Amino acid sequence: MNDIRNRQNKKEAERKEANMRGNAENAGDETGLLHYLAKMEDLAEKKSKIYSRLLIDPRLAQDMESLAVAHAQGKKTLLTLAKKEEKNA
Repeated sequence: MNDIRNRQNKKEAERKEANMRGNAENAGDETGLLHYLAKMEDLAEKKSKIYSRLLIDPRLAQDMESLAVAHAQGKKTLLTLAKKEEKNA
């Protein structure tokens, strides 16, 4: 049962990744690419937060929390750049 569920989850993840890649390719312009990268940073932040709560080792959990903060900062920076690019366009 777990094997079937794992295969389904893997297929779903591959489908989502292909969809996101397609969105970035279709964006074409720098603003679209910046928004796509911000979305990836957002997903990485969410995953890091989840792992920080799941990990038993406190040091690893703290590292994941720090990683989540770094991804949040990266997302903020990318969105700021996207807004500047939109104003200049």
